[in-house]
Amino acid sequence: MDTRLQNNNVFSHTKMIAILSDIKLLDCSILDRIQLTLPAQQVSQLKELFRQSSHQSLTKMAVAYQNADWSTFIKAAHSLVGACENLGLFRLAHLARWIEHSAQNNLWEALPELLNAIGPLQEKSMKALEAWFAQD
Repeated sequence: MDTRLQNNNVFSHTKMIAILSDIKLLDCSILDRIQLTLPAQQVSQLKELFRQSSHQSLTKMAVAYQNADWSTFIKAAHSLVGACENLGLFRLAHLARWIEHSAQNNLWEALPELLNAIGPLQEKSMKALEAWFAQD
C-alpha cells in the first residue's frame, strides 16, 4: 500500500489524482508474462472476464454504498483490487485499494470523491487493456 495513504485519513480529489498519476495505468509486462504462460484462447478471454468482473464489482460497490452495506462494499472493492493487479492495471488497483481502505477505516467522507473517480478510471483502464489485446 502506498505510504502516502497510510499517513492521511482523508484525501482531497487533487491529492488523490496527483498520487494516481504517478502510477502506471497498465503494466504490459504482466500481460506479456500471462501470454507466455497461458494458452492463447484463455488469454483472449481475459479482457472480457475483466470487463464483466470489474463492472460487477463497481455495481456491487454502488449498491452497497447506497445501502450502507459495508461488508459487501469492502468485499467488492477488494475483489476489484485483485482483478486489476492480476492484469497489471495498477492505477485502478490503487484507487480500489484506497476505497477499500477508506471503508475499512470508517472514512465515509472520503468515499464520494473516490467513487466518482473510479468509473472513469475503469473505462480508461479497459481501453488500455483493449489496446494491448489489439496489438496482436
